Amino acid sequence: MSIEQHLLSHFKPFAGRDVLVAHSGGVDSQVLLHALYQTNQQSGLNLHIRVCHINHGLSPQATQWQAFAQSQASALNVPFATESVKLERRNRESLEAVAREARYKAIAQHCNEQTIVVTAHHQDDQLETVLLALKRGSGVRGLSAMATHSSLYGLQVFRPLLLIDRSSIENYANEKQLSWVEDESNQDEAFDRNFIRHQVVPILKSRWPSILNTVSRSAHLCHEADTLLAEVAEEDMRFCRGEQVNALSISALKGLTHVRFNNLVRRFLSSQTGAFPSAAQLSQIYFQAIKGQSKQLEIGLGEYSVRVDKDDLIVTQCFQDVSDNVINVAEPQKSQQIVLPDYLGLLKLNEASRGSDANGGKTLDLLPPKDDEVMSIRFAHDNPKCLPDYRQRSRDLKKVLQELEIPSWKRKRIPFIYYNNQLVAVAGYFVCQPFMAKTDDRITLSWIKQ
Repeated sequence: MSIEQHLLSHFKPFAGRDVLVAHSGGVDSQVLLHALYQTNQQSGLNLHIRVCHINHGLSPQATQWQAFAQSQASALNVPFATESVKLERRNRESLEAVAREARYKAIAQHCNEQTIVVTAHHQDDQLETVLLALKRGSGVRGLSAMATHSSLYGLQVFRPLLLIDRSSIENYANEKQLSWVEDESNQDEAFDRNFIRHQVVPILKSRWPSILNTVSRSAHLCHEADTLLAEVAEEDMRFCRGEQVNALSISALKGLTHVRFNNLVRRFLSSQTGAFPSAAQLSQIYFQAIKGQSKQLEIGLGEYSVRVDKDDLIVTQCFQDVSDNVINVAEPQKSQQIVLPDYLGLLKLNEASRGSDANGGKTLDLLPPKDDEVMSIRFAHDNPKCLPDYRQRSRDLKKVLQELEIPSWKRKRIPFIYYNNQLVAVAGYFVCQPFMAKTDDRITLSWIKQ
């Protein structure tokens, strides 16, 4: 079957659709663009073909590549778009991964919900991707490599050449006398993919000529296994939902086998953070949440942290240290809203109705400060003794917060209300009895969390 016949069979379900070809200027994307254009012209698929080139700015020739891609689109009289991206590497993230994310996010600016983004990944790329996944110690998800159809960054991505090998693509380019650009970085074997391409794959092909087909088959089987595991996780999620939105119940998780725990938590964390935890991180979560002291659980996942809130396993943003923040309140008896640091929400003074606020915390009624007292909001304390409105005896503040089952990480982010250096209230929880309002002369305080 020719490449054009192959494309015709794959694009029939997309007849009449908007198709955006990701075009680097290299031989693979050149063949994809020209073969797809010819197929569309001859078959009546009525595809609305467009071309998009992303300038990564990594090569001195990047501007020439962009001009070349534009010239190819102009020659075929198809619409052309281009975007320049700036790559910023994060800890332990490969340049390839950073470029891929930036590329798809830039492409997304030129797509709508109906757009099919078409890339020129082929069978040799698939083999390289599987070998890279093996090198990293990936599970079935990583070994699935690339799927013919997938969703990435909200885009519908289609890889119609995934069962076509590199030599067939190069033969087509030569037969059609196509021109293309060469990325000099593809020869740099400091990059793992290039090392595999130039040093490893030729040996594998020489020893096992059918390895492209067999590895593609294995990747497909891994994809099926990963799909099954996703269905198992969905089933387990029904029985392990926590009290909060987007949370898992630790009590319910204890009923799962270790393997099913890993499967569910891995996918749950990916849905919340956009990244999968490592095997070491999963093991740490398992032994702390299930076997150990779950209240102390705090594991960083990039910009996020895995934590425990009562019986819930949750994901939060990484927090700033707010312990040094002190906010002095001017005119405390005036109706006002005070913005708290690090997205902790608002403190509303004299605006809330009595009872509970929208987040379940108590609305508090306080005696106003005396003329020689300054009302302040703090996020650290020296563990004073206090007598909450619901207790009969005083106790250290630290013990009171533990008694309220507030996890340790939350205790560092609670607004404490002071008059001068005397603790008056803990926002959302209680008023110290000496400062409870007994008349209409009061300050009403409500903590509205984000």
